[in-house]
Amino acid sequence: MADLFRYRKLIETINEEQSFSRAAQKLFMPQPSLSVIVKKLEEEIGMPLFDRTTKPIRLTDAGREYLRTAQEIDLSEKAFENYIDSINQLQNGYLRIGTNQLLSDLVMPEFLSVFMQDYPGIHIEQLNSDSTSLGSMLMDGRLDLVIDNHPLDRNVFDQRELFSENIVLAVPDAYAPENREGRMTAEEVLLPAYADKPPVDLHEFRNIPFILLTKGNETRQLTDTLCHHAGFSPTVLLEVDRLTTVFRYTAIGAGISFISDTLLRYTDTIPDNVGYYRSMSKYSTRPVYISAKHSRYYSRAMELFHAELKKWFAKQKRT
Repeated sequence: MADLFRYRKLIETINEEQSFSRAAQKLFMPQPSLSVIVKKLEEEIGMPLFDRTTKPIRLTDAGREYLRTAQEIDLSEKAFENYIDSINQLQNGYLRIGTNQLLSDLVMPEFLSVFMQDYPGIHIEQLNSDSTSLGSMLMDGRLDLVIDNHPLDRNVFDQRELFSENIVLAVPDAYAPENREGRMTAEEVLLPAYADKPPVDLHEFRNIPFILLTKGNETRQLTDTLCHHAGFSPTVLLEVDRLTTVFRYTAIGAGISFISDTLLRYTDTIPDNVGYYRSMSKYSTRPVYISAKHSRYYSRAMELFHAELKKWFAKQKRT
């Protein structure tokens, strides 16, 4: 059974297309030739990879195991290539980075433009998603690094803190409390004196409509926790899937929302009609992590990316 996986690309394509004829077209080869190759591979293995009695055709149990093993081989090959690249002084490298939506929209473009100029030999593939999906993709090897707020199992993942961010309540002036003690501008939220501002009692806002992120998002989970500890469930006017969109609705006075000071630091437009309030809850401050799987080789490219990103965030905090 020498090199059983030499035809894994063919099997993957047939499975994706669910048809030998469409797969042959996509692979630019005659269908009879493709069928012969698969038949010989099945004979070599000793069992069929596809159930040809169904329409469309489907993988057998052996076929699914074949592709699963092939994926592990691909991941091992990429890990070895990264190892060699790290020895070769980063002449070449490949990183798959996952981030949450906010970092993807506002932060990573500026950082990556600088990083890729300094290290043109490192190819970056960036993907954004929710915290649950990012953790799953890091777990199964589809991502090398994840930058997000969500804490992961330290027994499985190497999780290193990049910086911490504060969650503030954004309140349009139309919904501001009579006593505006503790109200801050966006500029004041970003100053070191932020921690000296008196916190607001979130319970005062229990009857005001909230603009929230959809469930499953790390910030939404934090929002629910903050409201729960304040003794109420928020009155939800609208749920959206991006924190930048939440902020836009708050800016036009539709409702109040929880946002991060990271958004205020990197967004281009700050409305004048919104005030910001610090919560008294310990949950209103959270770390942002860069995470990798323990079992994956932490390549020099990964180490370099982490070091440069940490330096970049530290510089941004000072400016």
